Amino acid sequence: MMERIYQDFFGLLAQRFCEISDQYKELFVTSFVNYYNTIFKLEVNKIRNIAKLYAHLFYTNSIDWKIMEIITIKQDTTTAAHRMFLKLLFKE
Repeated sequence: MMERIYQDFFGLLAQRFCEISDQYKELFVTSFVNYYNTIFKLEVNKIRNIAKLYAHLFYTNSIDWKIMEIITIKQDTTTAAHRMFLKLLFKE
């Protein structure tokens, strides 16, 4: 998240952790929920890097798509940061 640009190494590393143990999957799911709930506090580059990391994890089926249940897309429940995060996530 702290890098200027996203590096594939981190996505591959997270994917490998998820393949090793279900405990890591649960941790990534928990962190996804935490990041999504506090995404409005982050800068644009950090939002972009997090979205690319989780896009990689979803694409490789490293984490379950069921965690998308926490997302409700309504005008009064999402901020610009939420919409940008979701746009980048699905774009990747």
